[in-house]
Amino acid sequence: MFKKLSTAACLSLLAAGCADLEPPAYALPYAPDIRDRHPIVLKNELTTLDVYPTQISGLDARQRVDLRDFARAYIPAGKTSLVVSSPYKGQAADNAAVDRFANLIVKDLVTAGVPRSAIEVRKYQSLDFDRVEPVKLAYVQLEAGVPHACGDWPDDLGAGSLINGMENLTPANFGCAHQQNLAAQMANPMDAIRPARETAPDSTQRVLMLRRFVSGQPTATQSAGSGTEDSTTSTSVPN
Repeated sequence: MFKKLSTAACLSLLAAGCADLEPPAYALPYAPDIRDRHPIVLKNELTTLDVYPTQISGLDARQRVDLRDFARAYIPAGKTSLVVSSPYKGQAADNAAVDRFANLIVKDLVTAGVPRSAIEVRKYQSLDFDRVEPVKLAYVQLEAGVPHACGDWPDDLGAGSLINGMENLTPANFGCAHQQNLAAQMANPMDAIRPARETAPDSTQRVLMLRRFVSGQPTATQSAGSGTEDSTTSTSVPN
């Protein structure tokens, strides 16, 4: 009797395994969850800035602001050296002027806080001797984003998409812009793969609210300009 039961159980398991291998009636060519379909990943992104020689005295006010902002962005996020590439001209006088301009840029970056050891000075071949060409600044930083471009619509979403309409399925591009915009708003790209550590509570504010609570004073947050209390944040103790 036991042998017969064991045989029946084995046959049932085999049948169940075969049932799992049967393909569904309709399978999506992409993941149904937008987090799997358009995942937020980390990638290396090249950040650049072109600085054109616009005046004989060197950098103008706008260029100094651009360099300061570029340096502030590089200091916490740069993964590589900050490369300063100046065009190589055919005339010695032109090369000397370009080198002076590039040196001013390097000096301004150092003043903004970039270590001189992190700046790499290079040359690139000028394409036209008569054209004004910039000094190119570049570095690689870590950024969060989707691993592909949005806007891919492989299926017809009109009247010809009968199966998608009957199954009430989302299109392939659904959720891509949402994921990309969410990644673009992250100040720290590492937040895309792990949560940030919780900060310590404000002990001063906590003690202040506790003293108000014990003394019977209102502890609710008041909205600015209205004089009304926001009951969603805290409650008041009646006198």
